[in-house]
Amino acid sequence: MTESVKGRILVADDSKFFLQSLERLLEAEGYEVYTAEDGHQAVEVARARKPDLILLDIEMPKLDGIGACRKLKESAETSHISILFVTSHATSEIRLRGLRAGGEEFLTKPFIPEEILAQVEKFVRRVKSTTNLIERVKILEEERNSLQKRLAGSVAEDALAHAFRITPSNPLSVISDIDESLVAFIRENRQFVILYLAVDNMDRVDLLFGSDIVVETHAFIFNKTVEYLRELSIDLDAIRICRNLSDDFVIFLPDAALTRLKLNSSNVDDFGADLLKHVRFCMDAQFLKKEVVPILNLSTGVSWVSTTYRLSYQRQILNAVREAANSAYNFQSKGRQRLHNLLREMIRTQSLRIVCQPIVRSVDFKIAAYEALGRGLYPELEKPQLMFDVAEESNQVLALSRLCRDKAVGRFPELPDGKLLFVNFHPEDFQDDQLLLASPDEPIFRTDPKRVVIEVTERSAIRDPKKLREAIDFLKKTGFKIAIDDLGSGYTSLGLIASLDPDYIKFDMTLVRGIELSPTKQALLKTLSQFTQDIGAVSVAEGVETQEELDVVREFKCDLCQGFYFAQPSDKLISESEFAFHKR
Repeated sequence: MTESVKGRILVADDSKFFLQSLERLLEAEGYEVYTAEDGHQAVEVARARKPDLILLDIEMPKLDGIGACRKLKESAETSHISILFVTSHATSEIRLRGLRAGGEEFLTKPFIPEEILAQVEKFVRRVKSTTNLIERVKILEEERNSLQKRLAGSVAEDALAHAFRITPSNPLSVISDIDESLVAFIRENRQFVILYLAVDNMDRVDLLFGSDIVVETHAFIFNKTVEYLRELSIDLDAIRICRNLSDDFVIFLPDAALTRLKLNSSNVDDFGADLLKHVRFCMDAQFLKKEVVPILNLSTGVSWVSTTYRLSYQRQILNAVREAANSAYNFQSKGRQRLHNLLREMIRTQSLRIVCQPIVRSVDFKIAAYEALGRGLYPELEKPQLMFDVAEESNQVLALSRLCRDKAVGRFPELPDGKLLFVNFHPEDFQDDQLLLASPDEPIFRTDPKRVVIEVTERSAIRDPKKLREAIDFLKKTGFKIAIDDLGSGYTSLGLIASLDPDYIKFDMTLVRGIELSPTKQALLKTLSQFTQDIGAVSVAEGVETQEELDVVREFKCDLCQGFYFAQPSDKLISESEFAFHKR
């Protein structure tokens, strides 16, 4: 590999559009890129090319991403390669299966170019920083095996400890950087507990708020964990807290700490639960970025460790961490089951309300339409994204969608004359016979179709484009208008969007947020705006929060705007005189 190449990346995905787009993006940044279109091909290319990093789609034909990961980790020649899973449905169950297969981290589709580049660069840097360590460990383990045949085991253990002479650049070390102090800690405390703090959905935080907020969130969780341990009068020099090679934290508690806390196998789970309560309480009360809190799923897991001379310390640590991680994510799965049951009850009792947000003309700030947005009446399921994530996991999408449409149609009589109502549809709704057969039970047919715009989100995978086109054609013939939602956040091809012949195209808020500071976002918005004009659709810029963002979207001739700069979603229909910028 030449000096000019930043790293070698293998990208495996069955979507040629996504594959080619990511290949061009990474190559433009100086990476050498190999591609594969299914799991078997990914394994073959990885064995032949030995990349630094693999981006592996989970849903692929012939052999899925998790199966391919398992094969790669079983092979000695590829087991060391870091694997990041790429998926549009990173449920807790999928994450657990991915961790068990050997994957290190998840990237959630959709994402914008700057974000995927930041993730890849961060991970390649981590991989390269540990390459020398891994090579040294391999050499030393061979040395240790030889020594064990000739000498007492203690000599080999001292030799192995010598391999980890690494001084972390910051006080919170990464679990892959097993430095001398951690090796000494394990050798001196042959029995100890690993408490694993799992922080799930951080990729969603990264997508919505950026890497700076991710760092701030990690720091807050770490500081509150330390604060909790200090309040228990634990000698912090006698324990170790590390970051796993993901978003999670690993706490090593030796016998002395266990004795002081009076912990044993019957109550150590309660200790983890109390720590979690403290962190959650502090996040609710003190964390400045409140929108982050409901997105994160936090859980704890435990493993008890008694070291042995038969395995290297590194292997024993990794096995124990994996056991604790599985425990944490299994607990998380139980929490998700509770949400599944809560959603069923919410649908049964119709515990959902509709709020509306105005959509405004860019030229004169007159209201053109309102978007109907569902909000759960149960605090745990208030956010629509979480509601539908849980619905997808528990096979309740159609029931939830019908409830949302029924409640949205209930707001139709309140619309001022000439205003439109935007109603969100999940991709699975277009498989619903109640909708496609124009059943009288379908709420959407209780409206004037010419005043209703059906939003088709681009964030979710469209599994059957042909059937989607047929459903859209039927609805357009009935009189409904069609909008493509969240363009710029997902991976649906522009060709497919054009074939749907939409009346409106909405640009995702992640594209608009901070656009005045990003030439890349400006170039992308300019291209998408021109594309929208070329196909004769009306453009809508979502997520406009500042005057600067508004100036840019108007410069690029977006027809309509939507966002907190004008009004937040509200139980009442906001008028122009009540716009937020009038109150500043």
